[in-house]
Amino acid sequence: MAHITALFVTENGSEPMRSVSDVQAVADRGLLNDRYFNGTGYYSPYDVCQVTLIASEAIDEINREFGLDLTAGEHRRNIVTEGIDVHDLLKHRFRIGDAVLEGTRPRPPVRTSSN
Repeated sequence: MAHITALFVTENGSEPMRSVSDVQAVADRGLLNDRYFNGTGYYSPYDVCQVTLIASEAIDEINREFGLDLTAGEHRRNIVTEGIDVHDLLKHRFRIGDAVLEGTRPRPPVRTSSN
């Protein structure tokens, strides 16, 4: 069965993501206090998405294949799932908690670097 393993937000683009135990989803805005909700995301206002997802299985594969550690939010995604391929959610409406989301397009993981 699919479930959520982690939630991340950050108030401004390029700042580290922080793990949260819960977050409020606001219709047509995104996650309260997240960079795209605030309009301060790196791609705001040109390429705005309200919520991003990544599968924990994808994180594990990236970590193994490239020797990276993306488990602490370096993937820059809001919701980490387990037991579902997030690509299967594209072009579908689905519920996470009380929020109804719609999969619109892939968002490949990225990693920011201070180098």
